[in-house]
Amino acid sequence: MQRKVRLRHWGSTLPSPGAAPGQIVPPRDAEHPVIDAFAFGPDSFEEMSDISVEKVHDVNGRHQVMWIDVSNLGNADVIRRIGEIFNLHRLALEDVVNTNHRPKAEDYDDHTFIVARLPNAESATGTEQVSFFLGKGYLITFQSVPGDCFDGVRQRIRAGRGRIRTGGADYLCYALIDSIIDSYFPELERIGDRLEQLESEVIREPDRSQVNELHAIKRELLVLRRAIWPHRELLSALIRDDHEQFSRD
Repeated sequence: MQRKVRLRHWGSTLPSPGAAPGQIVPPRDAEHPVIDAFAFGPDSFEEMSDISVEKVHDVNGRHQVMWIDVSNLGNADVIRRIGEIFNLHRLALEDVVNTNHRPKAEDYDDHTFIVARLPNAESATGTEQVSFFLGKGYLITFQSVPGDCFDGVRQRIRAGRGRIRTGGADYLCYALIDSIIDSYFPELERIGDRLEQLESEVIREPDRSQVNELHAIKRELLVLRRAIWPHRELLSALIRDDHEQFSRD
């Protein structure tokens, strides 16, 4: 699924002051969740689109790896019920719907919670949050809106290319995070091309509007830097520290 144009910013709605921890309060204006799934192993594969929570429960455990991808965060009950199926920690589920977190990794009893940020020029923040729950035999991703950079990984699963069907849920998680990091390079190339064009314009015909554009490009680069830099810390922590859900390989 290719990225769709975002027409508005999907902001977070924080719980009321004094509310108990672990409250799932969906973002303002968020639409109803759409659940897609890939279930696979070395010799088996199922792809399911727009399935119900009940179907998630039925398919769970039938294959070596189960990938549940949830787009849109507009229904707290759906998120809560998925959390119950996989025994996800309520504090992590609260972080899923509060979509302004820095990239991070947190270990719980039987799963690891990871936050990464995907470039999104249509968002007011310049990026959007992708949340990962990695456990034994499953990976769950939550995205604010449909459209992402994971199509290459989906095609590898369908075709059974490389290690993707034999590497386990941790390898799938690695592949998706790698796709997120790679998605920043086209953004940087786009900015680089615009700077080269602007340089030519300044030499040929200087204009005050070019100063304004330089400031706009500088702001955009600062947004990308603030998003990219914490990923370095996240990945270093995943490599350096022992995480039960990730094999050393």
